[in-house]
Amino acid sequence: MCGIDQKLTVGDRYSIVEKADGREIDHYGEYTAIDPPHSLAFWLEVPVHFEGRTDIVVSFLTTSEGCEMNFVQTGVDASVVEKNWRTMFQNLAGVPLRM
Repeated sequence: MCGIDQKLTVGDRYSIVEKADGREIDHYGEYTAIDPPHSLAFWLEVPVHFEGRTDIVVSFLTTSEGCEMNFVQTGVDASVVEKNWRTMFQNLAGVPLRM
């Protein structure tokens, strides 16, 4: 990551600049629903990776073993984005949790 510019309130926009393969890739969008600690919804555009806008909803459910995350993305073919999301989530699995 090169930088993140965000304000976490519904209707506010965010921008994330990623540095990959010697180039900067801009990710931007807007938060459409925020319900901590249950869910987060937003739309996203990443012109380098796909055309148009995609909508994402991430929700969390407490389970007997901890927490389960549900991720739903619409508006872009899964074959275009799934590998990148899986890599990101696998990287997060190694991050220590704060309780």
